[in-house]
Amino acid sequence: MSRFPLLRSLSSRRGPRGWRPWLWLVWPVAFSLGACSGLGAAQAQWSRAEAALRQADQPAVQADAPIELGLAREKLQRAHQALGVQDAAMAQRLAEQAELDAQVAEAHAQRVRLRREEKDARALTLSLQGAGRSAGDQP
Repeated sequence: MSRFPLLRSLSSRRGPRGWRPWLWLVWPVAFSLGACSGLGAAQAQWSRAEAALRQADQPAVQADAPIELGLAREKLQRAHQALGVQDAAMAQRLAEQAELDAQVAEAHAQRVRLRREEKDARALTLSLQGAGRSAGDQP
């Protein structure tokens, strides 16, 4: 004798063509669990994007790559809104883009800084070469 007669009776009942009508009770639970796991992944991605944006949000990056940093902020805000309406796919996609935009902002600011340093080094080299030549011309 089974301890769970209701469960045994549900598992043995079949409707027409062999389908089990009680399965319609299981589908909503399965879909809600799937939605929760999707939101969890989107929230994790949002957290990574927020961390990347915090890392990139420095005065040098703000000065040298304001457009890229602004795009990252905007996409992170839109991802937060998508999480609010439980659109996990859109939230995750926007959070990924925000993370990449923050990384692009950092890379762009670093490139600008390196070009500025290269320009300063060339100017210094030219001024030293010019000073050496003018000193060599005098007896």
